Amino acid sequence: MRKTIFIILGIFICTSFSGCHFFWKRYHNKKYGFSMAVPRWWEYKPGDDNAIAVMYLSPVKGKDDRFRENITVTSADLLLPEVVEMFWENNKKAVMMTLPGYKSQLSEGEYFSGMNKGRYLMFKVEDDKIALRVKTVVWIKGTVVYSATCTAEEKDYAKYSYYFEKMFASFRFNPPKPKIRLKKQAVSK
Repeated sequence: MRKTIFIILGIFICTSFSGCHFFWKRYHNKKYGFSMAVPRWWEYKPGDDNAIAVMYLSPVKGKDDRFRENITVTSADLLLPEVVEMFWENNKKAVMMTLPGYKSQLSEGEYFSGMNKGRYLMFKVEDDKIALRVKTVVWIKGTVVYSATCTAEEKDYAKYSYYFEKMFASFRFNPPKPKIRLKKQAVSK
């Protein structure tokens, strides 16, 4: 009995100090130059040609599961090195034009991911069948804009907020290094 207690205590201490890394893995996207931590059991969906870099979906909870909570990351080059505030305001206006007025419960603020400061927008989308809570974090690095959006059913958002916050906080930007081509020089004999 005593040995069992020590084993359980040892496992608890190991997982506490390791930050539960057993349950998380690091996703790296070399094409778009970012990485993030994701839960190991979430389903990976590769990006497409419409600036979506990656999507991860939560596991299906059962046959009554109407919506799979997810995080989607997009990346795009800005045509001009826009001022962050200008891009943010234009983006927020576009979101607000598609939402049904004050039902959206809009909130916004700053978000830090390591040394990178971004902005977030959180809102609710509702129709007759389902109510969704959406949080989008936007970072601009040079002339590249990164957007990470998590979506969950309104009633389940609190259950998933831990995962979303950990994924957002784990974002790291590492743009691909330019390839340097060396010219061959003629060797004299």
